[in-house]
Amino acid sequence: MAESPVSVPDYICCRTPPPSAPSNEEDHEMIIERSLSNQGTEWSDAPEFILDRGENQWTRIHLMLNHPSIHRPPAPPAVLRIPEQLFHNINSYYASSLHDGSWITRNRDGATVCKVDNLYDPDQRNELQGHFSMAGNLKARGSLIEFRRVLSKAFRLVHSIIERSHPRTLDRLFSSLLWLVHSGLIEVALLFRDYIRSLSMSLTSTQQSWGSIFLLLGNLEEASLEQALIKAWQCNNDALDRGLDPFSDSGLLTRLNHIHHVHETYDGQEAERLLWIIHGEYERTSDKAATQIPTIMLSLGHSMLAQGKYEETENMGLEILSRARDEPRISLNLRVDAMVLTARAQYYQGKNDTAESSLREAIRTLTDRWGDTCSLATRYVNLLESWLREWDRDEDAEELKRVADLAIGLDETDMERIGQRD
Repeated sequence: MAESPVSVPDYICCRTPPPSAPSNEEDHEMIIERSLSNQGTEWSDAPEFILDRGENQWTRIHLMLNHPSIHRPPAPPAVLRIPEQLFHNINSYYASSLHDGSWITRNRDGATVCKVDNLYDPDQRNELQGHFSMAGNLKARGSLIEFRRVLSKAFRLVHSIIERSHPRTLDRLFSSLLWLVHSGLIEVALLFRDYIRSLSMSLTSTQQSWGSIFLLLGNLEEASLEQALIKAWQCNNDALDRGLDPFSDSGLLTRLNHIHHVHETYDGQEAERLLWIIHGEYERTSDKAATQIPTIMLSLGHSMLAQGKYEETENMGLEILSRARDEPRISLNLRVDAMVLTARAQYYQGKNDTAESSLREAIRTLTDRWGDTCSLATRYVNLLESWLREWDRDEDAEELKRVADLAIGLDETDMERIGQRD
């Protein structure tokens, strides 16, 4: 029996069920071929593709990639062309969806047009990335049950993110995948990749560019995943730049996110240099500088923090908060992010009391607005718990752990085990 190419530990198996795949006899490689060759605009209610039959998915992929005699055409396999087709579909999608700063959404009932910055964002608070980050922290501390539960919460967000197209959808998915790869959570990254592919079959038309993007993204090979994601993300940003207004909020956030997850990973000084260039451009030219400059300052603060410039980071966070007091249009999310940035900088400088105070203020601001189960607040409660344990304040840390566990809740695995006991 062939072994799976990736050993997925039980503790990271997300039990959020993927959508049902239609039953069909087509080979997985035939699925890719059909999606690449059919870029029509007709919607069909009939199921188009199948991921796998009842057999083990990992085993099947292993057989397909390592045994050329099994359903292999003499030409190079389609999987080798996936990155290029992904880039092509990204460009095609934005070319048809963006016009003069407006976003065109097409469905079976027609099309709607909306200014990009007025679009509803299904992940406005960046909860997907936040859940993955929190899960990574939990795993590093050995809290594997909580790690699994938070991963399940992250996976459950993907349905609404893919279902409702938005200029930042791919930005969110690329950043989350890259973060998982860069954080050494490759098993989770591959599960996430496969889940995206599974959802694409149910939620989108894979004969159109939007659906093909997710199908192709879900079929990127592990060996080339990181570089393909980086190139696809740059392709995404270039396409957005061509279709968005020069100083669109969505365009700015995408550029900042790309610098943070790509440039900062390899060269912190280069990332900071690029951010200062953007800061200068927007300060000179943007008519929304009052709200956009603090956003750029936050990214600069994160870049400084990553380089160990803790005092400069703290000053940057405090400056953002000072501006926020005078500018009511600065969002609550940005204010909270500045509080957390300041707290982290204070923590690294050994200013324990002020760091705790700053982080508690951020948590209180979030729970006052969205309640005790706010996922972002839970993430920071978890962070503060880790600080308190480091400071030998285990009793206070246990109190915060109870708060976080209640907010995280149970996942499908927990409910299944409860059902088995009953």
